[in-house]
Amino acid sequence: MRAKLFLKVAVIAIALMFIIIAFSPEASTSTVSMQNKQGIRLDSDTGTRTPIKHVINIYLENHSFDNLFGIYPIDNYTANSSISANLSIPLNLLSDRAARNMLTEIPTGTFYTKDPNEGYVSYHLDFNHGKLNGFLKGSGPQGLTYYSAAQEAPQWDIAEQYGLADNFYAPCLSESAPHHLYYVAGYSPIINDYGPPPYIPYSQSIFGELSKYNISYGVYLNNTAYRCASWNFLYGHSHYSSHLQSWNAFLNQTANGTLPAVSYFFSQGTGKSMGPPDNILNGEMLLLYVIDAVEKSPLWNSTAIFITYDGFGGYYDQVVPPVMDNVQLGLRIPLIVISPYAKEDYISNTQMLVTSILGFIDYNWKMPALNKMVDDSYLPLDFFNFSDMRGPIQFNASAGFPVPSNIHFALVTDTSTDNYSGLFPMEPQIPLNTLGYNRSGSSSVNLSSMGVGILNKNEHGYIPFFESIGFYSLLVVVEIAIAAAIVTMYRRR
Repeated sequence: MRAKLFLKVAVIAIALMFIIIAFSPEASTSTVSMQNKQGIRLDSDTGTRTPIKHVINIYLENHSFDNLFGIYPIDNYTANSSISANLSIPLNLLSDRAARNMLTEIPTGTFYTKDPNEGYVSYHLDFNHGKLNGFLKGSGPQGLTYYSAAQEAPQWDIAEQYGLADNFYAPCLSESAPHHLYYVAGYSPIINDYGPPPYIPYSQSIFGELSKYNISYGVYLNNTAYRCASWNFLYGHSHYSSHLQSWNAFLNQTANGTLPAVSYFFSQGTGKSMGPPDNILNGEMLLLYVIDAVEKSPLWNSTAIFITYDGFGGYYDQVVPPVMDNVQLGLRIPLIVISPYAKEDYISNTQMLVTSILGFIDYNWKMPALNKMVDDSYLPLDFFNFSDMRGPIQFNASAGFPVPSNIHFALVTDTSTDNYSGLFPMEPQIPLNTLGYNRSGSSSVNLSSMGVGILNKNEHGYIPFFESIGFYSLLVVVEIAIAAAIVTMYRRR
């Protein structure tokens, strides 16, 4: 009798596990996926609010604003001081001599630092309740450094020709994984580099929203097998695997004009992401190659490129980050906006974070705000002058820019004799004294003020039953029941 009872308990528990798994969110996701593959229009029309028909997001790694643009646009090496003297100056170390004296300029020929100590604890030590004086205890002395035009000239030139934000923050005071989740979903159920689980349901990400509204998108990795947090943390992503593509696919689609409306281009895990201790020149070379490909393509006249970083990486920045929607933001990181409609030599003072980019996507394609933080985030509209379209600016190898021959170039290791400061500044495409707009400013427009509504009002992380403590507890019960049944039957013999 006892053996039969134990076996019944085991059978019921196993059946319960299968039922729960069968009705999990991943199983139900496939229905939506099939509908979208059939091209069914769900809610929105195909028009955009702006001339932008393609948004390309490029994600680099681990640098603060002051670490990369701390003395922009001052170049101590170049002869073009007359141009530099007339460029817009962001809020950086040039306005804080004491902070600059506390830091070390990375010498010419060096394109990397030792990796600052990373982590939730280290970054909170850096932050020190807003005093920003704990870097020696937290991230270490390597975080108290900044680059100059000797290393950063290519990226400085891109910022000069287009737009740069000096009030753009990491979405939280932590490491890469939660930043990735804010980047694609506007929130994070984790506070540091662990998981999944918990996951974010695919429907709560920007990709889920784009699928719902039948707007094309792609996620591009050098190696699609790489465990990119922005993809692998999304529960149900296996039903959308056709959207996960290679860098080669990105280049081919760009060249033939078939790139989807929204693209996410990730550099992580390649040695070309600029993340320390990697050589940042490799990241700049990748950036130049991708920008060059877009500017040569038929997509240029309808494209906006948003270039940013997944966090400040333990590098010093002088600005105390604000709190938004009860979230302590991380330190400032760079944001560069490239477009034929981007203002030249423009500094945006708008308070933003990666949810502002999500907000722009929602705004442009007339969708509701992905979630409350996206709804509240100011939009990067001040970067653009939609009444005037500019031609592409080629950053040519013939002019000395380190543009590689292909996107899969071998990593550069010896830069001891390299000094790129002579490339900066470039001659402005449009004479600065003829521009019909201010070269700095801000915007207070957000989706909340427009009343477009919110798609996900109750975002939350998800732990599948078969990865939960409850599942493993039930598994133990099953094993005990089976073992007890076997022991009972053995004793009867």
